[in-house]
Amino acid sequence: MTKLGGGIIKSPMSVTDRNLFFCQSLIGNILDILEVGLIILDGKNKVVYKNGVLLAMEKRLSQQGESEFFVKKAQEMAPDLRASGQTVRRYHVYGDRLYRVFGLYDARTDEVIYMFDEREAASEYERLLKTKKQMETVSHLAAGFAHELRNPLSIIRGFIQLSRMTGNIDKYYGTILSELNRMNRIIDDFLSLSRKKENKERCEPGGFFTTVAEIIQSECLLRNIDLRLQITKTARYVLIDKSMMIQVVLNLFRNAVEAISEDQKEKFFSMEGRDDGSQYTVVIQDNGSGMDEAVLRQIGKPFFTTKENGTGVGLPLSQKIISEHGGKMTIQSEKGKGTTICFHLPYN
Repeated sequence: MTKLGGGIIKSPMSVTDRNLFFCQSLIGNILDILEVGLIILDGKNKVVYKNGVLLAMEKRLSQQGESEFFVKKAQEMAPDLRASGQTVRRYHVYGDRLYRVFGLYDARTDEVIYMFDEREAASEYERLLKTKKQMETVSHLAAGFAHELRNPLSIIRGFIQLSRMTGNIDKYYGTILSELNRMNRIIDDFLSLSRKKENKERCEPGGFFTTVAEIIQSECLLRNIDLRLQITKTARYVLIDKSMMIQVVLNLFRNAVEAISEDQKEKFFSMEGRDDGSQYTVVIQDNGSGMDEAVLRQIGKPFFTTKENGTGVGLPLSQKIISEHGGKMTIQSEKGKGTTICFHLPYN
């Protein structure tokens, strides 16, 4: 291993005269002054040279547990660089730092040269970071939009199927129209790209959750799921946004239905509501597939899902809604035995 021009050559025999000139020349010194990291890979993607700036950058990252960041990125980019033969410019973010990378390919030696420019305080970093956050917001809104519409669509589908089985559309017309109106409100909320205005009102929780349970009753009948209700009315009141609270119960019901296998002999979904002193408690339980501890630790993180077509939005949204009502949600689950979700709403 030989030191040269502030950097290190891994194997003197593999470095061409051109590279030696590059490293020893004024250009190499200029790169050091400008604090631009330099790394050269040979035809087999082995590192043959790193300048002093890159070594210093690696030393800083090693304190964060990642000393091979630059080598890994260089090796990842090498196939594209060789295939295109063009100068490549890319950006990579690590922690709170942005690195601009220039890649050059020398067809004569099959070597690739990379220059890493650290741009922590550059306006370019701020612009890219802002764009990244905007894209994350759009992605979150799109996923939330799809998830919010799925619940009323499922209810409408269930009631239409029931009306065909019973030949009585009038019986379900009111609920279908109500769900269509809810879909329209959801669309209006997302089109405005603003948070839905809270519309909290004082109501008796037992009667309210009994009404919500009636909404999911039709789908339980269609899927042969035993709906078990034990909802107690009280003389006290909670202050809630009814539309948002309906969304919470429907989200939890949808998760339960998707966790219950079609070929299960016994299928149940239970909902209990009770007076717990200073708060009203709702306990929702199913006997679906359940979750192991590893999955349970991830549950609630946005976009985390174990479902093939899931969005990972429903549960985080439900937790957020309960939190904004001054309550708390807890989840217990066991693989193969089902899931129990409990949330509390403080009395007004």
